[in-house]
Formats: sequence, structure tokens, C-alpha cells
Amino acid sequence: METRPIVGVVVNTYTDLVPREKLLAIATVNIEPLVEVADAVPILLTPTCSHLNEILNICHGFFLPPAFANIHPSLYGESPTAAHGKFDEDRDEFAMLLIKAAIAQDIPLLGCCRGFQDMAVACGSTLHAEVHHVPGREDHRLYKTKEPPKTGGISDDAWLSNKHHVNLHHGGELRKLTKLDRIVTNSAHSQGIDQPGQGIVIEGSSEDGTPEALHIQGATFALAVQWHPERHFQSDIVSQMIYQAFGDAMRTYQKRARR
Repeated sequence: METRPIVGVVVNTYTDLVPREKLLAIATVNIEPLVEVADAVPILLTPTCSHLNEILNICHGFFLPPAFANIHPSLYGESPTAAHGKFDEDRDEFAMLLIKAAIAQDIPLLGCCRGFQDMAVACGSTLHAEVHHVPGREDHRLYKTKEPPKTGGISDDAWLSNKHHVNLHHGGELRKLTKLDRIVTNSAHSQGIDQPGQGIVIEGSSEDGTPEALHIQGATFALAVQWHPERHFQSDIVSQMIYQAFGDAMRTYQKRARR
């Protein structure tokens, strides 16, 4: 009987939820499609770089999930400002090393939103701190102010709403996978790619030219999207295709690793 592939899931670090405590957490909605669609066994990865070799030996793929904290701008040659928001430097350090090691060993990678930015920066990309301040760009944030509404927090309707079109580039992996040249996605990000790094291939862009999907050149499967497919994977066929393709890639790697 075939065993399911193991997917390592990077978790986020929080220092402001409990006094004097550092917490590791991830929303369960990020785990559900890995189980239900990718048909994988998730394990949560603590950001401990000293365990990296063991993690690489155990896992058949890695998922880099969304997060509220942004990548520290020093990793792409900028100085931090108020526009960059909160940081999670534990995740930064671990994710950069993990991505580079996974690429070197051709272990499948999938990134969503913050994970899209992780993969971009790990390959030398630079980011805009606030895309909506770039001339000619739209506001891609979940809410058009710095803070969500005071009553009710972030609603499911806000997350699930498909707000804008993404044009899938000719010859890209997503276009081959979906057989579509244009899709509709949700949108909940303030940062975005400025200059793509080495090996970063832009897969799709929104109507204003903002990069919304990428793959890493030469990798068997290293895909990232700027939106949140986990928020409507049960009803959205493109989201299902992304997680299914990730699962298939992990199973292929699993068989290769057994030889």
C-alpha cells in the first residue's frame, strides 16, 4: 500500500499574543487543502535551522503559507520603515535556508501570499513595501486601510471574495495546468515583487501589471501564487488544480527518493 507523502509546513512566530511568550502557529485553513486535495500528511516545522538536514530527509514537499508579518527588508537590500509592518525574523531565516536547500535537492515547493514573497526573495527578488503606492498600480489589500474593521475582524466574505483578474502568461506552468489564460482570484497583500531575482519566472500578473504567480526555473515543481487558494479550495477549480498538482509532485518525489 502506498503511503501518503509528507509535506513540511512552515509556521509563523508570534510575540504579541501572550506576555513574555513566543508562540508558533498556523491557521487550520492552510492545512485542510494539503490533506483533502493534495492527499498529503502535514507536519509543522519549527523555525530551527539546526534541524534542516533532518527535515529535508523526512519531507517530500514544503508549503510556505500566508502570514500577517512581512519579510524583513534587509533581506532584499532595503531599510525597514513603518510601511513594511510587522516582521517575523525567525520565519525569515528558516524559510530562506529551507527554500534554497529544497531547490538544490529539487524537493517540491508551494507558496501562497507571504510564501510567494518568501520564494521570490530567496532567489534574490526585491519587493515593493506597498504596491498601492506604486504609480499605476491598484490597491491589492484585503481592506483599503491599514487595519481591518473594528467590528467583526476579518470576515469570511472578505477572504473568499474574488476581486480581480490574473492573466496567466503564455508558456507558464499555471497556464499549462489550468488551460486558461485568465482567472479570477481573491486579493489580500500589500507587498509585491519589484525586480524578479535569478530563476524567478513570472507566471501571471494582475491587470495593473503586479506579479501574481511565479515558478522557479529548472525546478520540477516550485510554484507560488500571491493570492489565497486555501480560502476557497472546496469550490474553486483552479485552487483544486494547484493543490492536486502539488500533491502529484510530492508523490513523484517520494518515489524518486525511495530508489
